[in-house]
Amino acid sequence: MSKTKKIWIGVLTILPGFCFAAYFIFIFATVFGTMAMDAGNHSNEPPMGLFIMMPIGMLIFFLGFALTTAMTIYHVIHISKNDKMSSNDKLMWILVVVILNWIGDVVYWYMKIWKEPTEKPVTQA
Repeated sequence: MSKTKKIWIGVLTILPGFCFAAYFIFIFATVFGTMAMDAGNHSNEPPMGLFIMMPIGMLIFFLGFALTTAMTIYHVIHISKNDKMSSNDKLMWILVVVILNWIGDVVYWYMKIWKEPTEKPVTQA
């Protein structure tokens, strides 16, 4: 695999973490910013700033979710087709990637794609 492809896979693997961080920062800023602006407003109307900004936050969240899902599927396929790993290693990595999700994706990308071992595993008789 070329270094450029490895870098692009790495960027797409790490990007969901930034999306989720941006989502939580965005929601925090939106909620507390709206509360600060409406502090003197004692009417029973809902804060409109919150409803206006919420679709942007949801878009950021779903972008992170879609990227995480796509990269998890990509990594599971990559694991299953990787001839340089034994079947036990494949099972272990699939469990790591599926259970730990984004963190497992990042660890797998770094350990098995970026550092890409060159030799085939030694099979025990």
